[in-house]
Amino acid sequence: MKEKAVEGTSYARMGACSRKSFIFGSSAFAACGRLFADSPGRASRAAPNIRLGVASDVHFLLDPKTRSLRKDWDEATLVHALKYFRERKVDAVVLAGDLSESGLIDEMQLVMDAWQSVFPEDRGADGRKVERLFICGNHDIDAPLWADAGPAKRAAELWPDEAERRRHLIRTDRAAAWQKVFREPYAPIWTKTVKGYTFFGAHWGGDAGTPGVGDFIAREAAKLDPRKPFFFIQHPHLRGTCYGDWAGGHDDGSATRALEKFPNAIAFSGHSHYALTDERTVWQGAFTSIGTGSLRYVGQPRHEFPEGFENTPSSGTMRAAETDAKKMMGLFWGNYSVRHGMIASVYDDRLVLERRDFLSDKTLGDDWVVPFPATAGGDASFAKRRARHPAPQFAAGAAVKVSDGNAKNRAGKSLPAVTVTFPPANAGKGRAYYYEVAAVDEEGAERIAKRVLSEGWCDPVGGSRYVQNVSCVFAKDELPKIVRSFRVRPAGFFGAKGRAIESGG
Repeated sequence: MKEKAVEGTSYARMGACSRKSFIFGSSAFAACGRLFADSPGRASRAAPNIRLGVASDVHFLLDPKTRSLRKDWDEATLVHALKYFRERKVDAVVLAGDLSESGLIDEMQLVMDAWQSVFPEDRGADGRKVERLFICGNHDIDAPLWADAGPAKRAAELWPDEAERRRHLIRTDRAAAWQKVFREPYAPIWTKTVKGYTFFGAHWGGDAGTPGVGDFIAREAAKLDPRKPFFFIQHPHLRGTCYGDWAGGHDDGSATRALEKFPNAIAFSGHSHYALTDERTVWQGAFTSIGTGSLRYVGQPRHEFPEGFENTPSSGTMRAAETDAKKMMGLFWGNYSVRHGMIASVYDDRLVLERRDFLSDKTLGDDWVVPFPATAGGDASFAKRRARHPAPQFAAGAAVKVSDGNAKNRAGKSLPAVTVTFPPANAGKGRAYYYEVAAVDEEGAERIAKRVLSEGWCDPVGGSRYVQNVSCVFAKDELPKIVRSFRVRPAGFFGAKGRAIESGG
């Protein structure tokens, strides 16, 4: 569950690549070949060949008490996102899995009801056909197996009789459930064509991925025009692609190995709930892989560093993360005040991604412009983008404040503590992802340092946490006897670090 920002080349800095050649032909990408950012809406003004609404992880939840959608899990966000997609005249909508929370047919039906309220009989406001590109995720299929978790308990409360309960589970008969709800045939891996573009979708088949997906892609993709992109949708991230090797919620690599033979392939995946502010949402190597964000909540990046951040879980067990006595800050599990999705506009030589928060209706940053076909090691690769990605910077005059007091560690024990507070470092193009906060001893050496996730790492530009101060808490007994100052250094999503600011001691 993670998030990040954008690369900072604009039309004004394209050098030999003119704006005209970029918009009207592929020659610009042949020369420049890079993923870059452009102001929201500008790069997609020309009519695309096809336009997609893209989202994931709806997680509709049936309330056992009312046998209807739980009020705090309302359908408003999905309906609102679908209405926005309708307004933008999309040709199809991608929902990359976890339509339900508990794996219930009744929950999946609520998704179809929301869809029909916006796209009745799969038609837009102008009567055009809008295709559903939906797949199942792990919650849709496996949630009833989690005996010690909420989904299984809720289902048992709804239908105490086991035989009756099984009739309400998607996993009991996936094909029948899908046919009943979405009124279309079910296949573990399906193919659809929209405006001449081919889409493959793979329903959840386990943590390793959908069995046979590699052979399916190899066989079917080979039949397609290599000069034209095709799309692949699955719930887990494709191993080693978007967000990098550390990403949680990836498959066994079967889809990656199959797609690396096709530079015209574009994959969409969800599952992790990582944020669409994360620059690493878009990966380009032998093909292109893109994370879809989440319409339920944005989750925490606990996998990137083994110890996690001071204010997020580690990659260890949840129980250990909750009671880690070494951490002096409470957990920040999931951000329910942002819900991310995007518009994907497809042109002859590029894909333009317009990222949006559907609670605030604000942009998450500049549009991402992705060239294709992909070029392994090209200018859109992680390595090249990391080298030119702007570091986040503190605004002029930003100051570090230090205060003493007591604070509780994660085990609940109150300890003498020092709190270090500072403003966000979102000046210029580099959004802050996290901060390194170090205690500096009397010799000027950094003796202890902590990582703190930025308050505004997944917020829309100008959102409340985007401009909110950030704090880091140290227990006094972990600090050196003499602390000259506290030094704070901002870091971006690709690891670029901005200039440090320091307290007066």
